[in-house]
Amino acid sequence: MRSPEDLGDLKLYRVPERITVNPKGQKQVALLSRSQVPFERRYRRAVYPGQALEAAPSAVVLVLRNKQEAGLGLALPAGSTALYAAEAGGERRLVGLGAMPDRAEGETFRLAAGTSAQVTVSQQRGTGQEATLTVSNANGFPISIDVPIGSAGQKIEGVGEKLEQVDGVATWSPTVSPGATAQLRYRFPGN
Repeated sequence: MRSPEDLGDLKLYRVPERITVNPKGQKQVALLSRSQVPFERRYRRAVYPGQALEAAPSAVVLVLRNKQEAGLGLALPAGSTALYAAEAGGERRLVGLGAMPDRAEGETFRLAAGTSAQVTVSQQRGTGQEATLTVSNANGFPISIDVPIGSAGQKIEGVGEKLEQVDGVATWSPTVSPGATAQLRYRFPGN
């Protein structure tokens, strides 16, 4: 695929071959097809401060970097995504559907890849404006998970642990060993 052309604030993507569409018809064409694009498999579960959760499943997400050296490197338009995995017999199996906003070259983005009951998140409210998060990993391999807490700009403080700001949201991102759990106690503002 050629690079998109600029049309003011818009991008024009040209389909590389001639396409015909019957009157009142529809046709799907691949805008982008890349292979061997490296990604990081992560888990994700957003929570609200003080929300009661008991062993809630997490989402599986693939984290990609939109850089040329990572096999991409072009402005990507908003749209729906479908993620397939190849099975042993060569069949393709749908593993996740999602949506993606516009992504500029150089940005990091996530693709939905299903849910996992093997990686769960629980949350109990403590005294006052405190809560405790617990991530459990029933897999036979270590996992990395992102747990955004609250909304952008909300003041969330980890007790004894600094939380990273991801898109303005306080995010806990532990790595959890196989068969293990990780805990975070945090404080949140009152209403």
